Amino acid sequence: MLAHPHVVAARVTAAPGDAVAPARSSVERVGHVLLSAPDPGSLEVALDDVRSTLRVATRLGAP
Repeated sequence: MLAHPHVVAARVTAAPGDAVAPARSSVERVGHVLLSAPDPGSLEVALDDVRSTLRVATRLGAP
């Protein structure tokens, strides 16, 4: 993810197997990706790239 030229920062604070409750506010989110681009079109392309390559798998219930 960080290898993408428009990704400035990316972080996930949850580890595999962690219980994660639905986020009710932005402070409860377990990760983020920050992008920077020279223009809105480039930003949209970067967003599409990130959305198509970043995968988060979840499951209901205890392990």
